[in-house]
Amino acid sequence: MGDNMYGSIGINLRMLRFEKNKTQKEVAEATGIYNRKLSYYECNKINPSLEDLEKLARYYGVPVEKIKDVIY
Repeated sequence: MGDNMYGSIGINLRMLRFEKNKTQKEVAEATGIYNRKLSYYECNKINPSLEDLEKLARYYGVPVEKIKDVIY
């Protein structure tokens, strides 16, 4: 697992997705990010690129900083 910052990103992405009641497939289709990549982000296997963080922030309607911070 990555450092704490990236650990919190995975948790935050998962919680945001749960709040919207969406599957990873639905988020992938809406953002253009591969489903497997989203899974890796949520499981903290890889760190999201800034581009992907921006796409996800737009999709969830939150600032990138909210995804990067420990919010849950």
